[in-house]
Amino acid sequence: MADETVVERIHALQVSLKDGDDLAKAINLIGDALERRMDAIRTSLEQLKQDERVPDGDRLDQIVDRVTSTLDRYEDEIETRRRRMEELADEFQNSLGTRAEELDEFEAQLDDSEA
Repeated sequence: MADETVVERIHALQVSLKDGDDLAKAINLIGDALERRMDAIRTSLEQLKQDERVPDGDRLDQIVDRVTSTLDRYEDEIETRRRRMEELADEFQNSLGTRAEELDEFEAQLDDSEA
């Protein structure tokens, strides 16, 4: 492979290794989508509970309470997982950044040998 091609591929790899923003954005988008869905469910539950056409009753209250407690549990777990994913992405990116620095050194050596 020609030196120029090697340098181009190394540069493309460096850009990929250094760009962790897309991973962090993906994690946030997933978390945001889940939060919006849960908010919509909570809003629907509240509307159902407040709707005067829906008869009062223990069964409806039990269903609303169970769904609400399930949402609470899932929101807590989702937040925990979101934090873990962000920590993992940071760790992953730091590790890749180190590899990218090594590629910088290798690229400099190639540039020196071309001169």
